[in-house]
Amino acid sequence: MEFAFLDESGDLGSAGSRHVVLAILYVKSKKEVDQIIQDTKNRLLEQKKGMKFLARTGGEVKFYGFPDKVLLTRTLEKLSALKLQIEFIVFDKNGVDLGVDLKKTILSNLFKKIYEGVIIPTRTRIIADVDFLNRKKTNYFLLQRYSKTPLSSAAPACPNSMMYGPEIVFSELDPKDLPQVLRQPFSMVIQVDHVNSKSDICLQALDLICGSIFVSEENNDSTYLDILGTGSQLNELKFSLNPPSTEKVLQTSPTSQSLPQ
Repeated sequence: MEFAFLDESGDLGSAGSRHVVLAILYVKSKKEVDQIIQDTKNRLLEQKKGMKFLARTGGEVKFYGFPDKVLLTRTLEKLSALKLQIEFIVFDKNGVDLGVDLKKTILSNLFKKIYEGVIIPTRTRIIADVDFLNRKKTNYFLLQRYSKTPLSSAAPACPNSMMYGPEIVFSELDPKDLPQVLRQPFSMVIQVDHVNSKSDICLQALDLICGSIFVSEENNDSTYLDILGTGSQLNELKFSLNPPSTEKVLQTSPTSQSLPQ
């Protein structure tokens, strides 16, 4: 069974960071990821600064403020060895407030990888932090339209934004319409369940990954991202208000398989 997790890094408002990272992590076994993060917590509890850090975060492992760079490096090395699959978008804000509408537009580009074969089932479940989209426990997104023709479209929250590539449109689905939709042939629904990241260790692992991607873009420091790239499959889809989006594979291990294009 595969599991998918969704997280972000960066300031969502118009001020603050220049970038926001949205990422999906696919894992075949949560047990291995859980063990790595739990071992990291145990090592932190052996240090005074580590204990203070966990007390401040409510026992949650997070990239920002992580008190031990050596331990962080070792944790990322262990995660990379699992040959994880990570899809992510780096959004260049250009002073734009990343509201819910624009975030959903960006997610539509991220979701297209699920449609193209990363995860095939009619109904796909993704776990996100409790306030990723809103305070709803669950959000549903329905694939409304798919076309191989190039697309230029405006995001609701930013009329001048441009999107390029295959037209893949997801719209939010009312839960009461879900049973009827699932009875339709070839329908595809993405279910985003919001949980507290303090209780989900895989979301904590993804926070380390998102933070590594973010500092690579924001601070031009690829130290931690390079560690992940030695074993994991990291596929990036650039999303900007001005130039066309471009997709690239950052780095893969010799044994890892590229995702369908």
